[in-house]
Amino acid sequence: MKEPENRFEVIYELQIEKGISAFKVAEGICLEQTVEVDRSLVCNSFISDEVVGQIVKLEPLEMGKYRLKVSYTWDVTAGNIPQFFNVLYGNISMKPSIKVVDFIGDHPMFPGPQYGIPGLRKIFREMDHPLLCSAIKPMGHDVQSFAHMAYKMALGGIHMIKDDHGLNDQPFCPFEERVVKVSEAVNKANAETGGNCMYMPNFAPSLENFDHHLDILKRNEIKGILVSPFLIGLDQFRYLATHESFILMAHPTFSGGYLMHENHGMRPGFLLGKLFRYLGADASIYCNIGGRFSFDLATCKDINTELWSVHPRIKSAFPVPAGGMTMSNLGQMKKVYGKDLIFLVGGALLQSEDLTKGVKEFRRLAFAD
Repeated sequence: MKEPENRFEVIYELQIEKGISAFKVAEGICLEQTVEVDRSLVCNSFISDEVVGQIVKLEPLEMGKYRLKVSYTWDVTAGNIPQFFNVLYGNISMKPSIKVVDFIGDHPMFPGPQYGIPGLRKIFREMDHPLLCSAIKPMGHDVQSFAHMAYKMALGGIHMIKDDHGLNDQPFCPFEERVVKVSEAVNKANAETGGNCMYMPNFAPSLENFDHHLDILKRNEIKGILVSPFLIGLDQFRYLATHESFILMAHPTFSGGYLMHENHGMRPGFLLGKLFRYLGADASIYCNIGGRFSFDLATCKDINTELWSVHPRIKSAFPVPAGGMTMSNLGQMKKVYGKDLIFLVGGALLQSEDLTKGVKEFRRLAFAD
């Protein structure tokens, strides 16, 4: 067999019904994720040793749960993201009671963030406090309304203004017109205040428009974008991190099917924390406790830990706890999570009678000791 550095390990949690052999389930995973045939058809030592996954450890937990560690060679991933995810959780994602909780290993196919926490802090000249973000919404406003909204927020000193992730290229709010007008409005506010607020359009084009929309972003000197990896594709997201220079803020939309079942899918910290970061997210949005969604505190902390954790090659990334946050959440978030966050307050900020004053209050509360 090759040296261990050519291998990576995946940790699964299994829920095994009484009377079912946990070892047979584990063996089935090793075969299904690689050769997709019965063990009797594994006819030589190369396939057995270098292609089929190897059971490293299988241990019982409680109430019929087991933890399984499987070792695969990097060669079976072909060194690319689509095949990596195929090996990680391909066919077995269609089997019940198998959950991916972690993987251990590193490979050049994972670019990691271009900027990460240190880079964004340098760009925004903010070393000691959380960064502040809001969104232009709701869908249905015209471009001029969004431009005015962004201008008022930028005057108040917010760091980032992102599109709502539902804003695409609708006929009532076309992508190119929105990018032009909103970026002009933010630049105008920056020129007036000496600030450096950044507008981050939502980038979710069809493949036919992929290059065209990239060109629109570049012509308008856009520095950062909101991207939903499960909408544009995980490898397209990785491509943006390796071939372009945008700050990437990842949005979790359409990932819920992997996250919301106790015994199936993927651990949220693994997917929204580790994997999004490894694929190139400089910041990752998740559904914070106390908002419209149902992650608990332990899950939120786990996502943060995965985004912050020290890695010899991959930069740390900003957690973006969101999903219905209000000004009243800020102090508790800072107390529980610390300062290496991006505070994202959308609808609650937009309810302000004066958006500029609302942002200034946002800053005051976020920066308070």
